Amino acid sequence: MTKIFENIDIIKQHLSIQPLNTGEIFNYRGMEVDNMEGLHAIEDTEKDCVNLMSGVEFDFFEYRGQTSVYNPCLSGFGRIKNIEDLFLAICRSLYFEQAIQTNPRFTFAKSENICVDSDAIGQHYGLATDYLDITKNFDVATFFATQKYNFNTQQYEPMRENSKAGVIYRINTFALSSSTSNDNKKIYTPVGWQPFKRPEEQRANAVYLEDNKCFTTLPIQTFPFKHSYEQSKKVYEMFEGGKTLFPDDDISLFVSKAKEKSSFSSGIIEQSFSQLSKRRGWEDSAKNRENILNQTKVFIEENDNLKWNEKEEDIEKEFCEMIERTRARLTY
Repeated sequence: MTKIFENIDIIKQHLSIQPLNTGEIFNYRGMEVDNMEGLHAIEDTEKDCVNLMSGVEFDFFEYRGQTSVYNPCLSGFGRIKNIEDLFLAICRSLYFEQAIQTNPRFTFAKSENICVDSDAIGQHYGLATDYLDITKNFDVATFFATQKYNFNTQQYEPMRENSKAGVIYRINTFALSSSTSNDNKKIYTPVGWQPFKRPEEQRANAVYLEDNKCFTTLPIQTFPFKHSYEQSKKVYEMFEGGKTLFPDDDISLFVSKAKEKSSFSSGIIEQSFSQLSKRRGWEDSAKNRENILNQTKVFIEENDNLKWNEKEEDIEKEFCEMIERTRARLTY
């Protein structure tokens, strides 16, 4: 039987989580490293771009926090059982992916050879994807383990005493980094800095999960803990109720509209039917297509008239500020 810890502080002590951003210097295999969080440039030779990892430079583990244990623990797409709901979620995800690639921030980052990931951005702004979030910062994981999202107020609220335990997962990053899924995709996905604010603030990375793949089958350790309001309130205040992890930006408003959208180009609808068939073995026929379109009330709209209100000078200023936060080594 898995031990349930009395609180998160005991888990932190048990895992020997050290304070960050004190400036302490360590020697790692002959290299001097510190515990300062920031952006760390690491070349991705396969994609021919540079990942800007958010957090400390070297760490063997990353974390994920949940208010309870889910069995199975699936990706956003994996949790959607209804075929019609899944079709609509795929449409919206594909729409976001196409739209975001026309955003000036996105195109500017790509032009500067920074690795950008439209799926990872969508994941962090609340769209269904094949990803689950993980973080390099233990305290960030505790926020998601102790705060429950209220969909009515659209805010996070501290958890109170509960019969169900919360959970912190510890992920062996090095074990994941060379692993691939059955459909030959890398399971560990660097996210870090993206041309929108949330992923950096959350020291974010992600794991890729196939449609029915459970997160707990990966090389992870599980640390359940008891909820208490006192504990949750402390974490709530540490992150100002989530404001530091969810900074306001223009993309939030766009995503809220995308999550309600029901009109898409014929190309997106075609791709969505194809994905639906591959994911769930859904029979792709004219009759079944008509049934789904009728039930979801999805219709074709080729001209979306999307316009981004981004100023070039603002983008360049933020990019320069990002470069000042970035650290790099010549070799690893």
